[in-house]
Amino acid sequence: YADKQLAAMKTGMTGFQLLKRSTATIGGQECPVFEIQSGGPEGRLLQALTAYVVHGKTAYTFTASQMAGLPFSEVKKEYLAIFSSAKIA
Repeated sequence: YADKQLAAMKTGMTGFQLLKRSTATIGGQECPVFEIQSGGPEGRLLQALTAYVVHGKTAYTFTASQMAGLPFSEVKKEYLAIFSSAKIA
C-alpha cells in the first residue's frame, strides 16, 4: 500500500523528492514512514512525514507538513511522537 502511495506522490506532486524512508511504531505496528519534499504554496518548498498503517481492511494515512528547512527540522520529532501516540482500533 505504501509503495503505491509513494508512486502516486511522485507523479502528482510538483518537485517531489523522497528524502528518507524509515519506520515508526503506530498502534503497536511497525509502519513505513516517508520523509518527502515537494513544491508548496507560492513556489516554496514543503517537507512532510507520511506514515501508513493497515489495520484489518482499513488503511490509515498520517501526514504532517511544514515549510522545508529549519521549520521542519524543529517539529519533526513532535510529528513522529504524535503519530506514535495514535491508538488504532
